[in-house]
Amino acid sequence: MLAYVTRGEHPYYMRDQHEQFAVHGAKTRTVSGSVAAIRELAIHPSRPDDTPVRRVWRSLSRLACGVDYDSDCIEIDLLLDDGAQPPELFSWPRR
Repeated sequence: MLAYVTRGEHPYYMRDQHEQFAVHGAKTRTVSGSVAAIRELAIHPSRPDDTPVRRVWRSLSRLACGVDYDSDCIEIDLLLDDGAQPPELFSWPRR
């Protein structure tokens, strides 16, 4: 299931694996397509010498099996099959 959500100004698509978006009112939809690109966010933590944290996106040719990726660390470009419709935008309520 795919959800299209926003919190602030930047909307993004996210896999609704455990219905965490649907429970809050987001419309979800099952879609099919082809993966065009995969990017992983490599985080290089600060060092004792106070070198700042670096975040670098790197391209991957595939995802390793058995690795549990955080949703914040992977971006996938998905080319939807003909006729596939993405879900409508859902805005998270502000607290």
